[in-house]
Amino acid sequence: PSTLEVGKRVFSVEVYDKSMESTDRNSLLLGEKAFFNPDKKYSSGDIVIAVVPGYAKALIRKYRQTAVDAEGNPSFDLIALNPDFDSVLSAQSRSVVIVARAIGAYRSL
Repeated sequence: PSTLEVGKRVFSVEVYDKSMESTDRNSLLLGEKAFFNPDKKYSSGDIVIAVVPGYAKALIRKYRQTAVDAEGNPSFDLIALNPDFDSVLSAQSRSVVIVARAIGAYRSL
């Protein structure tokens, strides 16, 4: 879509499951294209794509920071908006890699 940033390291991912479907205005639907920017800072409440040990695919989840240790490393939850899917609780930045923050979605008609 023309509203996306041009010339940045933006990439798209086709949403491959219903884990982020809900009545939330930020929900993502199966088959929709979600756009991510690895250069954008993320914070609690943002949708992110993350590589989590033990999962075959990167996960799209809502980021919620829960704590920061003495060395400045955050602990966080990665929340699925659909309760039928796994959330990752008490993740740590040492083992989980947050790849990018969602900046938009494109739903084809």
